[in-house]
Amino acid sequence: MYATSRIMVERLGQNGTNNFRRIAESRWTGPGTSNTVPRAIYNQAHNLANSSRWLEDGSFLRVRTVSLGYELPRNWLERAHVKRLRVYAQVDNLALWTKYSGLDPEVSSDIDPRFIGEDNLVLPQPRSFNFGINLHF
Repeated sequence: MYATSRIMVERLGQNGTNNFRRIAESRWTGPGTSNTVPRAIYNQAHNLANSSRWLEDGSFLRVRTVSLGYELPRNWLERAHVKRLRVYAQVDNLALWTKYSGLDPEVSSDIDPRFIGEDNLVLPQPRSFNFGINLHF
């Protein structure tokens, strides 16, 4: 996963805008310090260049859909002249487990094959709750 969104929020050396404190404090400051966050150079865009620094493991496990339903017994429904009554609940995107630092590793804002797997801070998939009744007369 190429985390383009991190380029825009970490911006080391870019006039102090959009810096994450933890990134600024863990930057390279000399021998023996960080080798994952480069040094901050004021007003220079070197830290925004394409780099393997922005690559992350995008593996994940997602519970996509969970449904639970119950159909009432026919002998309960006969007096109301109902043939079938089913009550159900469904949850979509119930859970997501990942070590990816972005919002959702399953996002892509472009269907162009050159940009698949690039996270441009697209909103994640929503979690939705549905409840319903299926009624047959």
